Amino acid sequence: MASNPLLLLILLLSAFATVLAGIGVFGNSRPPDPRLNSLLNDLDDIKGMLSQIQKSVLQTERKLEKEVQISRTENREVVEKLAEVLDKRLKELV
Repeated sequence: MASNPLLLLILLLSAFATVLAGIGVFGNSRPPDPRLNSLLNDLDDIKGMLSQIQKSVLQTERKLEKEVQISRTENREVVEKLAEVLDKRLKELV
């Protein structure tokens, strides 16, 4: 599926952000260097955005699956109706 590379990227970045968040938790405080503190804050923001992207991708995939299923059902119904009409016409010709 085309979304596999995107899902892999989301997974890797989420894992990276989780590891860094874990380091912050087990360190019991943010690093004293303001640049590192800023970096960790940015990574927390990225983690939140990645979570939103993940949810959006999953919702899109579910919608697509539903639409595909509906299309298949509609196509099946049309083919069945066409077969009935064709069968009826063939019986009329015979």
